[in-house]
Amino acid sequence: MIAPAANSQTEIGMTTRRGAIKGVAGVLGLLVSSTSASLASAAQGARLTFEIYKDTKGEFRWTLKAGNRQVLATPGEGYTTKAACRKSIESIKRGAATASIVEVP
Repeated sequence: MIAPAANSQTEIGMTTRRGAIKGVAGVLGLLVSSTSASLASAAQGARLTFEIYKDTKGEFRWTLKAGNRQVLATPGEGYTTKAACRKSIESIKRGAATASIVEVP
């Protein structure tokens, strides 16, 4: 599960439902692009980066950041190995290609 970044609605200008949908669509588009091209060349120079780090409990986590370094997403859990963390990232990248956008009332 991907947890939204704290205050991500206001940090990246998603103050309306329409803005949120456009933001999600943009992130999904960049993730889909990144599966067939490098992140550096995705979507007209915009760059998404997955950063892997160890948390205070010694578990591996990732953070998805935009080109401007704002946090877009984090995992809902830590991983005991770096390989498992990387596998989670690959799963997100593959799944974004077919992800739906659903409005929740």
